[in-house]
Amino acid sequence: MRANLARGVRVERSSALRQTEAGHIAFPLLVGHNGNPLGEGNPILTYDATSEPHAELGRLLADAVPPTADGVRHHE
Repeated sequence: MRANLARGVRVERSSALRQTEAGHIAFPLLVGHNGNPLGEGNPILTYDATSEPHAELGRLLADAVPPTADGVRHHE
C-alpha cells in the first residue's frame, strides 16, 4: 500500500535544524491537510530530548531495507 501524500494531515520539516541561543535544537515543521499548508511550528528540543530519538533512528536506519528507484522495498 502506498500513502497518498496529497490527502490527510502531513507534518514535514520546513527547513534545516538550527541551534538556539540557549544551545537547544529548533526543529522547524510545516503542518498541512490535503495538500494545503495549515501552519508552521518550531519545537525546541534539549540535548537529552534529541539523543534518544537519534539513537533509535540510527538503529532503524541500520536495519532498514532502502527503497529502490521505483519506491518499492526489495527484500533479499
